[in-house]
Amino acid sequence: MKLSIMAWTTAAVLGVIGPATALAFSPTEASQASVAPGVVPAPADSESPVATPSSIKSEVLVLYASNDGSGIDKKIPPISALGKPPFSSYNSYALLDDSELPIDLGKSADKQLPDTTKLTLTFNSVTISKPKDGEKPELLFTLTESIMRTDGSAVLPSLQVKAKRGEYFFLAGTKYKDGILVIGVRVE
Repeated sequence: MKLSIMAWTTAAVLGVIGPATALAFSPTEASQASVAPGVVPAPADSESPVATPSSIKSEVLVLYASNDGSGIDKKIPPISALGKPPFSSYNSYALLDDSELPIDLGKSADKQLPDTTKLTLTFNSVTISKPKDGEKPELLFTLTESIMRTDGSAVLPSLQVKAKRGEYFFLAGTKYKDGILVIGVRVE
């Protein structure tokens, strides 16, 4: 239960879309449009077409969060979220792994985690945000994440995320040693 509370709290804080909260966090149809890979016309209030990728590179950070007083590992890139709730409830973060997972549209990629569970990322779609006054449209990448045990049971069943290029989103709560695993994903 601790995982669910932490994962959904993290989802709420960071604007992640999950099965039980899809309506609460899902932008309206008027604010974005799904697109196929390639080049599509830009929204009416933009000047140029927007290229949409058929594959992405995702950076996956696996962090060990604890309260051992050692601080934040210098190998972890500056991430302001680690200093804010719910992450600030831990005073130490160690980088366990930093890897890149390429994912094609409609496909999945797996990452073995240190506690023997497996993270699966699926690249579902690309949407274009409707620009606000003076802003340009942004690509939003819809990914589904899940974490499974070796016996096939779910630690975290399917969780859908709308990610902006270059910004981390996080999953947290899986017990590990004297703390938890925190998984950061950034779409490149």
